[in-house]
Amino acid sequence: MIFRYKNNLKILTDNGYLPNNMSFALGGPRSLRGYESYAFQSDDEDNNPYKHFFSNALELSFPLIPNAKMRWGVFYDYGMIGAESFSDIKRSGTGAFISWNSPVGPIQFIFSEALDDKPGDQTSSFEFSLGGKF
Repeated sequence: MIFRYKNNLKILTDNGYLPNNMSFALGGPRSLRGYESYAFQSDDEDNNPYKHFFSNALELSFPLIPNAKMRWGVFYDYGMIGAESFSDIKRSGTGAFISWNSPVGPIQFIFSEALDDKPGDQTSSFEFSLGGKF
């Protein structure tokens, strides 16, 4: 059994050198499972980019086929994003996954559910990830 905790904190500060389109996005296998990739991002017309980003992930995994380097597990993700603070958007998701360290790189099949989605949110119940590990 393996227990993992991952967090990611990002803050943009404007010192006069940031491009106008610089902004963070939240959602997808790398930040908030249960929501589509880039589900929460600033609109181009909106001159208020997301400059504060924070995500947490808790994961518990177990061997599935040890000789093939396959594992299964469960997770809980929580993320926050905002323009002037972290509190503009707060969402969480949970689910299960199967991961395989294949010869071409790590592969994950993610079955997820958005826990506190609001009308209009872009949710996702299945995601496929190829590349970088958790």
